[in-house]
Amino acid sequence: MERLSLVHRHLTSNEAKQEKKELSDQLLTEWRGTCLKIILNRPKMYNAVGDILQRGLLNAVEEANRSARVYILKSTLAGKVFCAGADLKEVIKMYMHDLAEEGYVQFYKVMYTIARAKPTTIAFWDGIVMGGGVGISIHANIKIATENTVFAMPEAKLGYFTNVGGSYFLPRIKKNIGLFLALTAYSLKGKEACQVGVADYFVKSKDLSALEADIERLAQIPTVSEGLIREIIEKYAENVPRVYKEEDLIAELFNGETLFEVLEKLKTKSEENEIVRKWYKDIMQCSPISHFYNFGLFKRGKRLSLHEALSMEAYLAARVNQTDLFEGIRAVIIEKGAKPDWSVTFEDLKMQKESDYFPEKIKLIDYDGYQLRASFYDLEK
Repeated sequence: MERLSLVHRHLTSNEAKQEKKELSDQLLTEWRGTCLKIILNRPKMYNAVGDILQRGLLNAVEEANRSARVYILKSTLAGKVFCAGADLKEVIKMYMHDLAEEGYVQFYKVMYTIARAKPTTIAFWDGIVMGGGVGISIHANIKIATENTVFAMPEAKLGYFTNVGGSYFLPRIKKNIGLFLALTAYSLKGKEACQVGVADYFVKSKDLSALEADIERLAQIPTVSEGLIREIIEKYAENVPRVYKEEDLIAELFNGETLFEVLEKLKTKSEENEIVRKWYKDIMQCSPISHFYNFGLFKRGKRLSLHEALSMEAYLAARVNQTDLFEGIRAVIIEKGAKPDWSVTFEDLKMQKESDYFPEKIKLIDYDGYQLRASFYDLEK
């Protein structure tokens, strides 16, 4: 509890008063005929997705479902940040008040709603897109990367697991690259997002404004379709070969029945391959328990629907190893690069069973029927 209080005090000390004044402006919407632009606008927090922003997104998508043919999800920090992830201040508060599962159910309701939006949805990834930022945009019909895109699921560095639907979309990335990203916490930069397949197009940042204007005009056509929108985007997009560096080696080494089988393959190969040596070193510096969660999620997620995946993740969110989560935040966020002292080692995990962590049967959560509770932002500091 002392460590939790330390982390909480640090994260809430500086911006609390200013943030309170800016809550209503965290999400902006602009109509252009039947095109709705949904704009993330929390610049001092790099568009961190907290309670207020979640509620704004829900309202905006519901509005789009009623009247829009197209909606565009973008950021006021174009060129720098799309969305850097979840609001860690609120995550800590949820755990302090034993509300983690409820808080994540709300967050996942947002993602589930976005994933099934009626209009053609387009995400402009012109900047950092990590964690929760991935979650609110990965299910858009069209994802556009630029030279400024930095895509990552870095939870293993924080002692957490790749949630926000990661158990659904990461296993569906070709050649085990999803597991590679989860275990290494590596970033995909610029065209790499297209090479892997998480982004659909690569458009230079300077061309986005013109593309956006063309999409707005196209949205006014009663017969507008996703196909027509893609034709317009292709006029601006560069041709990017869909081959990621070392993808065949990743496919080979990140394939195994257990986490320890994969780690042993990496260790053996690292003795003769410098690239693999770096992968292995970086993996071993991340949280062992995070790797245990992530491998189990990856293995199960291949056969799960998005609804099932988000329900399983909400289950884990309430039962995650909080000690390592707070230690990861301390080392990475507060002390910026300090060596974390993980509470669980790889040797400890060899004695564990996945069944001790994962539910035997997934209990589906009624995300459609879930009613939002009182704002988590107003929880006692």
